[in-house]
Amino acid sequence: MSRIVQLLASPVPRYVGRPADGPAPAPSGELVEEVRIRAGLGIVGDRYFAKQAHRDASVTVIAQESLPPGVDLVQVRRNVLTAGIAVFGSAWGEEAELVAFRVGEDSPRDIALA
Repeated sequence: MSRIVQLLASPVPRYVGRPADGPAPAPSGELVEEVRIRAGLGIVGDRYFAKQAHRDASVTVIAQESLPPGVDLVQVRRNVLTAGIAVFGSAWGEEAELVAFRVGEDSPRDIALA
């Protein structure tokens, strides 16, 4: 079954300064049950929302199957974690119309390719 596993909307960047310093602690509440996405702006409340430099990549998706066991969105810093959905292939590089996601909902209702 295809589904959304996790959603992340972090209000602050965690990697600042030198890479050797590692990430800052994760703020509470960055894993959410629902996100709102605005066309051309990204996820409302996310650190990259409406940032000019991130308008072409303001929502990131990763498949759970591509991650090692126990790794989630907090570690990989992506916005949408899916299960049973190929994040590459025919949809790769195409624009998607993403309106809203809820954790656990059936993904085909949430993603409509333009």
